[in-house]
Amino acid sequence: MLVLMSFFLAMFLTNDITLITLVPLTIIIFSSEATEMKREQKKLLVITLVIESLAANFGGMCMPFGSPQNMYLYSFFNMSMLHFFSTMLPFAIPGIIILIILVSFVNYDNSIEDHKMNNLPKPQSSTAGMHKLIIFLILFIISIAAVARLIDYLIATIIVLVITCILDIKALNKVNYVLLFTFIFFFIFIGNISNIHLLESVIRNSIHQHEVLASILTSQATSNVPAAILISKFTMNGTGILIGTNIGGMGTLIASMASLITYQLLGAKYPDAKGMFIKYFSIYNFILLIVFYCYYLIVH
Repeated sequence: MLVLMSFFLAMFLTNDITLITLVPLTIIIFSSEATEMKREQKKLLVITLVIESLAANFGGMCMPFGSPQNMYLYSFFNMSMLHFFSTMLPFAIPGIIILIILVSFVNYDNSIEDHKMNNLPKPQSSTAGMHKLIIFLILFIISIAAVARLIDYLIATIIVLVITCILDIKALNKVNYVLLFTFIFFFIFIGNISNIHLLESVIRNSIHQHEVLASILTSQATSNVPAAILISKFTMNGTGILIGTNIGGMGTLIASMASLITYQLLGAKYPDAKGMFIKYFSIYNFILLIVFYCYYLIVH
């Protein structure tokens, strides 16, 4: 259930936000009431989180706002919704089939899981809280409309910032400004590289007609969002970068920011589970990376 939630929520909330929301919930559900979690129970938790991470990445493939690199590429190359869907759905559909197969091989004890779901702390509801939730949902819809180019992104940004400041200005303190400025400086860095004509020419010739593979390989070392930004400066083949960075989200742990989020949240609760997570994450992801790249070669 959580795996499917991860897939479908990522379509609209982005893969990062989906995992920030669902991973803590998953950890609570699988956590033992005992002081230490049994090894088999911890293994089950780790495998579930690995599959959830895959689900978020597969779900993020479906929509332009499903992942940060999709939003960037969709805007940078001025893609149409039809073009985006026709490019990515052939990869997302096999993704959900693979998820169903993977989950079917995991031996869940439903009675224990249901028991723990029933014992989760009940949220406290209030009229004020509900009103705030509705307003933020409206802001979310405005943001999606901006990505879909239904409204001007500057207008959407101003609306979101002003209303957020009015309703909950403390929320701005929770923004990851380090990550935000990292991307800003990365844009500047890429701009400087593209102005060095000799280097720009070498990179452009190297990736010409190999945008998918270049995007996959670059994602393994830099994460798929920086890879999308980098390669987009040296080619007009946005479709190839889109496919490559989405497939390239599998593989190494740093290939997708969403995967790192899962790793960090698990490590904060169970530091001794980090090694197990990397092991199963690498097995699942590298196998699927090869499978999806071979699938790309076949269908293209």
